[in-house]
Amino acid sequence: MMSQAPESYDSGEESDSSTEAIRAANRLVQADLGELQNPPCTQSCPTNAIQTQQLIETREEMIGSMQVCVEYVEEGKNCDGSCTPCLFRHSQLGCPRGDACRYCHVHEIGANRVPHRPRKSLRHKIKKTAEDLLRRFDTSPERVHDELQVLASGSNFAINLLAGRVPRHRSAGVEVAKCGG
Repeated sequence: MMSQAPESYDSGEESDSSTEAIRAANRLVQADLGELQNPPCTQSCPTNAIQTQQLIETREEMIGSMQVCVEYVEEGKNCDGSCTPCLFRHSQLGCPRGDACRYCHVHEIGANRVPHRPRKSLRHKIKKTAEDLLRRFDTSPERVHDELQVLASGSNFAINLLAGRVPRHRSAGVEVAKCGG
């Protein structure tokens, strides 16, 4: 018998497939909430230049809003809630990017959560995706961080799930700012 050489592992392919799964789960959550005007694609949607530009603008707005949050807190003002808080900032794991993180480190994730329970199949899909990503955290923390942020951005259920899965800590000297009023 001849043994075949193992296939090479491409983490980029895995990341693309898990990102697509996250996007599909987010589209289902949005459809459940009635926020989606067009039905979700059943196959991969082509990305064109306009969509790419919109993603770039959204990312720049997120980074800009994070900087605004820091300025607001330094001036003693309250944030308007437009920031995207980092999932790992207040966890025992800590943020893998530290000060270079593009997500807000001023506010706690889910400070203004609206409870929503998606259908069971979607909950299982989100849970499985989150668990798979958390298992890969040690090997690729920055990539997993981004993918978890994408997952959490489309689902309050995912935020609640991740809040329970990622160990949280609060030291006596660290006060966590709440977004809103």
